[in-house]
Formats: sequence, structure tokens, C-alpha cells
Amino acid sequence: MLLIHNVVLLALPLSISPTRPKLPADELTMCYFEQTRWSCGYWRWGHFRQQCNKEYRMGETCGLKLVYETKVEHDVCKLCHDTEKKQRRYDKMYRDVQRWQMEGNRSATIERTCGEMEEVVGQIKRMRDEHGHRLQSLGQKAGELDNHDGKGGIIIANVFFCFSEDSRGRK
Repeated sequence: MLLIHNVVLLALPLSISPTRPKLPADELTMCYFEQTRWSCGYWRWGHFRQQCNKEYRMGETCGLKLVYETKVEHDVCKLCHDTEKKQRRYDKMYRDVQRWQMEGNRSATIERTCGEMEEVVGQIKRMRDEHGHRLQSLGQKAGELDNHDGKGGIIIANVFFCFSEDSRGRK
């Protein structure tokens, strides 16, 4: 429960709240916005819903956001979906490199693919960092809400080191 006394609070969406009743203008203290929260914990601000009495101009807000209503999405966010796609791409490249090493005579292809794998790992890490940063802004631990059947919790399981061989077959 959030108690507000005569102090300015940084209004973060810390709780999922039911629809707030419309209050008379003299009782309003902050501006209210809709919020969307996905099952992975990622969230975003939605549309402006109710204006407080601190801001008198029509269409303007006081800058302090509180949750008017939280729309819960049962799927994971777009960032998690994109991270899953990158993970599948990485896994396919990993399997391809393993197969090509067994076949032999594909050193240039293996080297090129290993470079691409490093890029994909970097992209996955950046996406996970962005997701974790949004969760931390809610005061959560990064994996606290990752209880959605393994979706969104991307762990690079196949760590693969590429070594190029010189013309005499040495690494």
C-alpha cells in the first residue's frame, strides 16, 4: 500500500491496481496514466487518463505519473520475442558450424559464421540488458517475473569458440 504525505514521490508502477474511481478535482494530487505489463515483467506507460489539479492547462500533465489502470498481457513483450528469435538464429548457426567441422573443407564458411555468432551474442546481451534495466526500474530482480514457461528467459546454452586453422592444419 502506497501512502502519500506532503512529499514528492517518484511515481513508478509498483503495483497492479484496479481501475481508480474518478475523484473530484480538489482531491487529485497527481496525473494518472494507463499501464501495460507483460508476463515477463516488462511494462510501458499508456494513454493519459486523468489530470491532477497541479496542472491547469488543458492537455498538459504535472510530470508525475501514477497508474490509473494496468492492462495485463499474458504473453511476453516484443523484446522477449525478438530475443527468442535471435537465440534460435544463434542455435542454428551453432549446429551448422558443428556439422561443417565434421564435414571438413569449410574453413571460410566456419570463420564467417563464427563472426556472425559473436555479433548475435552481443545483440542478445544488449536486448537482455535493456529488458533487465526496465525490470530494475520497478525495483525487481531481473528474473523475478520470468515465470512464463521459459519464454523471455534467454540463456545462451551453446557457447562455442571458433578457432581458425592455418594451411598446415594447426590451430
